[in-house]
Amino acid sequence: MARMKLARLAFICALVAGLVACNPAIPPAGNYATITGTVTDAASGQPVVGANVTLSVLSTVTDSSGKFTLYPVPSGPYGAVVISAPNYQSYSGPDGTLSPGQVFTLNVPLTHS
Repeated sequence: MARMKLARLAFICALVAGLVACNPAIPPAGNYATITGTVTDAASGQPVVGANVTLSVLSTVTDSSGKFTLYPVPSGPYGAVVISAPNYQSYSGPDGTLSPGQVFTLNVPLTHS
């Protein structure tokens, strides 16, 4: 009976160690920044739902309020944020530099194409 308990404990420990090894460590939040904002229709001011927001390899879609969040954005220089939606002219900009832990707000009005 004791051997079975010991064998189960060893199996559980090995399983947990394997699961931990498979998942990458979550990087410390202080090393990354966040870009957040709202995409609206330039003429009406209404939110643009489902707009694609992309920065390098990060991408998200605006919600029902036109809001978006890109995280984790590596601190330091970054390229242009590109926002596109059907029937709108695409937006690209601005390049910049982000500090660790910084939250940068980018509100973008899109113009109909």
